Amino acid sequence: MKQLLFIFSVLLVSCAYGQASYLENNVVDSHSGKPIPYANIWVLNTDRGTSSSVNGDFILKIDNEFKSLKKLKITAIGYFDTIIDISEIRDTIFLKPREYNIEEITIFPQMRNSLIVNPISKKTDKSYWICSNTPSIIGRYFKYQDSFDTTSFIGKIIVYSKKSLRKYDFNLHLYEYDTLNHRPGNDLIKENILVTTESKFGFGFTENVIDISRFKLQFPQNGLIIGLEWIMTKENSYDETSFEGNFTYKEKKYGPDFLVTNETENNRFLYMGKWFSKEIWSSSKSSPAISLVLTD
Repeated sequence: MKQLLFIFSVLLVSCAYGQASYLENNVVDSHSGKPIPYANIWVLNTDRGTSSSVNGDFILKIDNEFKSLKKLKITAIGYFDTIIDISEIRDTIFLKPREYNIEEITIFPQMRNSLIVNPISKKTDKSYWICSNTPSIIGRYFKYQDSFDTTSFIGKIIVYSKKSLRKYDFNLHLYEYDTLNHRPGNDLIKENILVTTESKFGFGFTENVIDISRFKLQFPQNGLIIGLEWIMTKENSYDETSFEGNFTYKEKKYGPDFLVTNETENNRFLYMGKWFSKEIWSSSKSSPAISLVLTD
């Protein structure tokens, strides 16, 4: 079974070697003081990062040699992105919540008719994307089509992942396509959508069906990007055994492993502290396997 490791060294600056220390901090809301779970934390310009736990705390290994030169970037849905010099970090990191002006919704879906966009066959080749040592979001772009006019509401999103007896958590994002910068734009849903995969025995992949009909969200005319964000917590980690010649070694990975499909066009985007466009970071046309169920 093929597996596509989530390592893109061409885009990253290597970490320095030497002695290291650990950051042990909490991420909290600057207004309420409540912990922020599943925030992602990157050491800028490196492949090092982690995620906050359900209690908002995290531990991150930092190389001492360049500690004074590095910055952390912390992101979470509903909060402004925050960049801090590592040398200035205290026990608590505060994120400022965003304020959104929510327009009144006057059109409601009737859900009498439905359309499945990008259905996935059970015969699909079993290749998967795996997260290793860097918090990441992998996104798939959906172009608006005229056939969506009569079924324009997004009812369900189906994400396909490798079967496992363990359950894994991941964050689901919906972005409007930014036609000016040609990358994911604003979050269409202003709250965190945490998805837990089902425990499944056997080989192959399973469907994770997420019902978002309560948001009454219409498919954007500019296009839609669905983002799948790995959460690098202890609960999501597992050890993968690899073989190289006569050597056997274990490497820590983070679930779930997302199914990959081959596309006729390059429809994927990558976020690792910043968005990398599909043209820059890969010439491959494989994308995360995601289906949409549209309703009227």
